[in-house]
Amino acid sequence: MYGKEISNMSERKVIALVGAGNIGSRHLQALANVDTPLQIYVIDPNKDSLSLADERFRQIDNSDVHNVIFGENIDIIPKAVDMAIIATSSGPRLNIITEFLSKTECKKMVLEKFLFNREEDFYRAREIFEKYNVSVWVNTTYRAIPFYKKLAEHLSDARYLNMLVTGGKWGLACNGIHHLDLYNMLLADSEELEARNSGLDNVIYKSKRDGYIEFNGTVSFVGSKGSLTLTCIHDSDCPMITSIHSDKGFFEIIESNDECRYRIAEDGYELKSCEVGNLPTSVAMTGIYSDILDYGKCDLPVFDISMKAHLVFLKTLLEKENMITGDLENDVCQIT
Repeated sequence: MYGKEISNMSERKVIALVGAGNIGSRHLQALANVDTPLQIYVIDPNKDSLSLADERFRQIDNSDVHNVIFGENIDIIPKAVDMAIIATSSGPRLNIITEFLSKTECKKMVLEKFLFNREEDFYRAREIFEKYNVSVWVNTTYRAIPFYKKLAEHLSDARYLNMLVTGGKWGLACNGIHHLDLYNMLLADSEELEARNSGLDNVIYKSKRDGYIEFNGTVSFVGSKGSLTLTCIHDSDCPMITSIHSDKGFFEIIESNDECRYRIAEDGYELKSCEVGNLPTSVAMTGIYSDILDYGKCDLPVFDISMKAHLVFLKTLLEKENMITGDLENDVCQIT
């Protein structure tokens, strides 16, 4: 453990960040940009991850407003915190949540996606959150970006809505939940979606993260108003493009260019373009954390809404995995 607690702790919000790898360190940078002085505890068993997080934290000009303690075990966290962020991989997440809440009083929690890799874990987690009366949000951040909030408002009374995401090597299993959550947001979380996985490659790919897997090809989610189709091409460097077609207009979003080209009825379907305003985690989450700490709410989906999308996604990938391996009894899909 290194770093030190300071004497005026009562004047600071106390934050626990569990998981300090690449994503976790970006969450720490987002916390560094929060205006309110914070006492932050960063936990990771990997010393290299802690060093990376420390280095990235100090890159933020506002970091000297806060105090940070780094450690390898959650036992250094005090008995009560104002907010916890669980930024680990999906495999150990349920056990970490269980141990954390058994030792620490915490009423506000943010979880990284992909939440869990076993269906049973979702229901066990929900029971734990209800037991300890914890408000939980999941980090699928499209909902917090002004462009997508405005798009959802524009499409709020659309009669049909089809969305296609296509590109090369963008991590369908790892990142597809972001797009499924966006589609649900555009539908005001009102649709029951049915997954179809016959277009996925009959290959299980290695993930960039050790011990986890990836999928490529096409998976679709179909509802009464239209469908979401996700296509990831294994051997292509094609940039990811999101196309949205509805009776309210047509939108083509190229995230790598931070650009949306669109045609809407109000403009006589004239081709126009605008910036999307996508932000990295280290920036986007700052406002979200401030909202949670100051108001007890934020734009991220709450656990129950995200759980519904995660389960649809998990079940169809698990079904495909078991079809490929022939192990129909397997109940774990190692995606993260």
